Amino acid sequence: MIKRGALWAFLFILSACAEDQVSGVSEYVFQSTVCVTNSQPIPFVNDTEEEMVIEGVAVSAGTDPYGNFSLQDVVVADTSLSAEGASFSNIRIPAGEDYQFQVSYTPKTSGGHSAVIDVVYRAPLTGVRQLHLTGMADGTGPVGCIVADEGAPVDISGEAAFTITKLVAATSKISQPLSSEDGVRPLDPVSIEMTLDATAGTAMMEQIKEGSFILPRPRENVEILGGNILQDTMLSTSGDARGTYDDSKGSLKIDNLVVTLNGDFNTTITTTLTTDEVSLKTLSTPLVAEAIASFGSRHYDSVGKRIFGKRIDPLTGAVVLVGTTTIQSSTLDPGANSMFDDMSGTTMAILIEGTIVKKGSDSTP
Repeated sequence: MIKRGALWAFLFILSACAEDQVSGVSEYVFQSTVCVTNSQPIPFVNDTEEEMVIEGVAVSAGTDPYGNFSLQDVVVADTSLSAEGASFSNIRIPAGEDYQFQVSYTPKTSGGHSAVIDVVYRAPLTGVRQLHLTGMADGTGPVGCIVADEGAPVDISGEAAFTITKLVAATSKISQPLSSEDGVRPLDPVSIEMTLDATAGTAMMEQIKEGSFILPRPRENVEILGGNILQDTMLSTSGDARGTYDDSKGSLKIDNLVVTLNGDFNTTITTTLTTDEVSLKTLSTPLVAEAIASFGSRHYDSVGKRIFGKRIDPLTGAVVLVGTTTIQSSTLDPGANSMFDDMSGTTMAILIEGTIVKKGSDSTP
């Protein structure tokens, strides 16, 4: 990502409750553009006569739901320590030494953002210093940049129906995506029972039974896959899948969904699907650009190498789930084209489009 902008306001207020305690607030304001990173150091000094121990540093839970801010590393004197899971623990600063936290601001949406970083001191001072971060971003990001879906409150709790109307899978092996839009016949919408608990913040998606989800084989004029995939692909899941749900913004995540694809290539994958974003940078092998571009400009950020879902629309129930996976093993069906042999190690990105509505509503299938 491009680094730009500068830290344009700094205010530090520190009050000592007692000689061996520390508390206070530091306020910082960042400025950037959607999809563009502004990374800045936040400096401090150990002005005690003893080694200082910081027990932990992390973005306070719930203060930055879209992940606009992140901790990159901490520098003590001339030594840089990288963050582990976007947090630090057991940092030791010699007496009199400088230390600084490197904080990045990569806005997902335009407008204002905020977050709080908690710095927990253990010795010789104890207490918590809070870093209050404020970001201002405009929406004129680079070409290919996607402004994330902020979502809106959704009135769904209890039994619901998830109707799948589109599926696209891009891989690191083939430049043409496997898409329901390329089938010899239209995809028959697949309705899956769900339970969304707004109070507990949980989601449960019932098992997709074998034979209930049929992805038609591609038409013969479809590049690469047409004529090479000879059978329809049957999708099923190993059982009920669970995850999280936030009705205040319509976000949904289904964890560790085990999917079996039977057809020309028989394989089982495990993936997590989300209505938010997924980084492609962690994939062991990169996806073919032409294949992932099939997700469309609203769901693929070619600049930041991310894919985006779409949170549940409060009026229509429209939703898009995305996820990634790596095929561990696969078996070529007898008579299938050898181009699908040895799919193991192939990375895959998945996009599922559909609607989620309350059971009993007028639009329930």
